[in-house]
Amino acid sequence: MPVEPVKQVLDDLKLFRHRLGEFFHQQAGEVDSERVRMLLEYLSEQETRLETGLKSYEAMADASVLNFWFQYGGSEALLKKLDELTMESKHSIGDVMGLAMELSRGVADFCRFLAENAESPHVVDLFTNIVRLEEQEQRKLSVATDRLMDL
Repeated sequence: MPVEPVKQVLDDLKLFRHRLGEFFHQQAGEVDSERVRMLLEYLSEQETRLETGLKSYEAMADASVLNFWFQYGGSEALLKKLDELTMESKHSIGDVMGLAMELSRGVADFCRFLAENAESPHVVDLFTNIVRLEEQEQRKLSVATDRLMDL
């Protein structure tokens, strides 16, 4: 298992969010359905907010937390998922919602694993907060999707 500083993990998570936001934005321009386009634009904006949130966590974190090294499974698998993403122009709102929730759960599970295996209480707090943020955004996405379905 690789050994990485917390800062590198946060950088990987920010990269994931940035690339996923770009993916959703690109897909929004290629779908046929107006509702699916609106959902993809919402998801793109959500990814930008999550990336900004990670930047805020990093800015507020003590240097000792960012420089804390620990052994973990690596974020390569998470980043690799982005390379495998594809969407068809005929996808439904349910398809897009399912993909977004699957990816969000993957990030939350990854951060939960990091929190559970970190030795430093400050590192535990950092990744626990990211899990909470992820879960909060999942709930917002669910509400936004329900509203979109009502249109």
